[in-house]
Amino acid sequence: MNSKGWSARLRRFHPVLTLSRVGRIVRILAIVACAIIALTACDDHASEQAYTLSIKVDTVLEVDSATLLVWEDEYFQMRHMNSTAMRNGEATLRGVLDAPRAACLRLDGTSFYFVLEPGVTQVTFKSGRVVVTGGPENHTYLDFVKRQAALTARRRHLWQRYVAMGADSTLTADKEREMALTDSLLADSLQRITLEAINAQLPASRIIAERYLHTLDSIHLRQVKKR
Repeated sequence: MNSKGWSARLRRFHPVLTLSRVGRIVRILAIVACAIIALTACDDHASEQAYTLSIKVDTVLEVDSATLLVWEDEYFQMRHMNSTAMRNGEATLRGVLDAPRAACLRLDGTSFYFVLEPGVTQVTFKSGRVVVTGGPENHTYLDFVKRQAALTARRRHLWQRYVAMGADSTLTADKEREMALTDSLLADSLQRITLEAINAQLPASRIIAERYLHTLDSIHLRQVKKR
């Protein structure tokens, strides 16, 4: 086979990349790269969901501003998310979330912890009480708070009875042992529900850990799971 035949055969299997061919390949690669970036961006935005935080405050409290902070696991601290001025005791904050977050609402010098979730969450401050209505994560957190408060109230009432019976000399040895056992059971229940709530590792668990971790004894502290 002559040299021209070999040359034609080589070009058929190894075509020469001319500048025009290189240009076409570069353009195709650029289009593919842009498509991949666009799809990634769409996925990121698809994971974000809108939230609305409605705040109502008794006008007697005279609150001027509301600031919303959310917990960032990456930096292990709260970061500013949103803020607004209060008008006639009301304000609304809107934005987007990638997932429910432990949050703190600051009203001037007062801080209140809750779970910021996609959808509508309403926080009402009135007559020394705070009422939160929202999604399932807030219900989880508030359910824990109610159970913790109920057990704490029972221990406080038991202690008051103990002191009263000691004062009027009606406290017998048997009654003292019975009350001590009851208090021990209540204390253990408090430790157990706190540990379970923290180890559940839900968005609400972050708030519970921040507010109640210090109440755990050394035995239960060793059982806390690392996040």
